[in-house]
Amino acid sequence: MFVLTALGVFPGEKPKRPDRTKLGLGYASSRSLNFVCVFIGLMLFLIACVSRPISSSDRSADKSLIDKEAARELSDALESNLVNDDRTAMRSKLERRFRNTVDWRQFNEMVDQINETYGRTLAFEFKQEESGQEIYDNGKTKQLCKFWYAIRTTKFQQGSHFSIVEVVPEDNGLAVSSFSTVSFPSGLPQNLK
Repeated sequence: MFVLTALGVFPGEKPKRPDRTKLGLGYASSRSLNFVCVFIGLMLFLIACVSRPISSSDRSADKSLIDKEAARELSDALESNLVNDDRTAMRSKLERRFRNTVDWRQFNEMVDQINETYGRTLAFEFKQEESGQEIYDNGKTKQLCKFWYAIRTTKFQQGSHFSIVEVVPEDNGLAVSSFSTVSFPSGLPQNLK
């Protein structure tokens, strides 16, 4: 109910066009709206946290800072898995809590929806790295490295869409806490050009 209200459809009100709902400046099909709702729900479930910049006091208090080189290697490997559509390797890089909660069918459906919406990733180029902290719904925190890539897909040219991969520590290694594809319809930020 909240999502539909936030998108401009109120209880008891019919969309202005058959099988279409106003979304932002244009119209999105109900299939797109379903994807948006599933994607938002997935991200809330998968991440169940927020990122914030690491302050200098956080750095001194946390002795388990991420090895950024190893995190970048893991992130690059996930991007390569996306290019090769190697879902077994992709899933193996994700946090255990995700793998334990989301079965193979659900995982494949999520990847299929990303590919259907944005096209399958064909190439990627590293753009920038950010550091922060992942704060989970249970209050637990982990250090975070976020990597941005300009991607080319079967539907979009290089640099119009971006892949984001977030890496966190897990056990004695690293794991991907989330990955997503985004675009900037109002124009690219300077740091991504």
